[in-house]
Amino acid sequence: MKAAHFFRSLGFILISATAALAQNTLYWDINGIEFGSGDAGGTWDTATPNWNLQSDGQAEPGFFVNGDSVVFSAGDDGVTLKTVTIDGTVATSSIKLEEPGVVQLTGGSLDISGGALFDLFDPAPLDPMIPATGLGTATDRNPVWTCAITGTGDLTIEAHGSTADAPGANNSDLTLSGANDFTGTVTILSGLVNLASDFGAPANVVLLDGGGLVGEANLASALGIRFGSTGGFLRTVAGTTTTLTGAIANAPGVTATSLRHTDTGTLKLAGDGSGFAGMVTNAGGELQVGAANADWSGAAFDLLPGGGNLTFNGTGIAKAKSINTVADHTIIDSGTVLDVPLYTIIP
Repeated sequence: MKAAHFFRSLGFILISATAALAQNTLYWDINGIEFGSGDAGGTWDTATPNWNLQSDGQAEPGFFVNGDSVVFSAGDDGVTLKTVTIDGTVATSSIKLEEPGVVQLTGGSLDISGGALFDLFDPAPLDPMIPATGLGTATDRNPVWTCAITGTGDLTIEAHGSTADAPGANNSDLTLSGANDFTGTVTILSGLVNLASDFGAPANVVLLDGGGLVGEANLASALGIRFGSTGGFLRTVAGTTTTLTGAIANAPGVTATSLRHTDTGTLKLAGDGSGFAGMVTNAGGELQVGAANADWSGAAFDLLPGGGNLTFNGTGIAKAKSINTVADHTIIDSGTVLDVPLYTIIP
């Protein structure tokens, strides 16, 4: 249940220091003191009273103060697509989508200095009488946030969408397509984030620890990807090829992890895999290891019956810890020598 708050009046804002008011949780609300939020978009700035301290929306809406956490939306009527336009720059440490209505963020800049959480997914409650919250795993829920994300701080994302081996027509994910220049690690704990997103400064890395990235079109990415102890997913949509040229490795302190390729597209690992230790499971389409002298000596490749071939198509000597395959789904192209201590074919 959402925690209730007393209304913070404009007069109180004008009298009090901004720092003293920071870190409140505000609920999007554009329909005055009526229950709920009004289920519509509007302007997000520090001068428009579109926010409520009371979770059900039954208080006079007030103003956002930089540093506040925000929830979309008050009440439980936030069920349709809406666009919220940021005017200028706002600073927040948390954005939560608590209802199934997709919220598109556009306009100005979102400052995440000090770190932030984007939470778009809440699992279905155990009690069937309690409605599910967040965007969940339903299809056609595609928030595209075109506002610029700025500042210095790590970004943690609890996304939505399907990480199933065969997600079918489920196309839900989060896309961050603004001119983002924030500096920090992006950690994905659930769901899927579009690989075509702008992940900020070039030196930023993405850490997958329960969540994943999805390639929805033919693309090549030099993004550095790290895997936490929970592991992560790389989904390639049918008919597409995703080529990863950046380094793929375990997160610091993680001794064993997992990378799972899902859906029926092609994933090409063309970067440095020498820092990866754990299981690489091909549960989807074609999986290619295409770097010269590809060093995946810490990777145990597991080719599932529903997945495609594993092809080593770089040059020189390719290394793997082991390969476990059904009906010999491993292809070694001319010009590549495979060095693997353990190779098992399951009849």
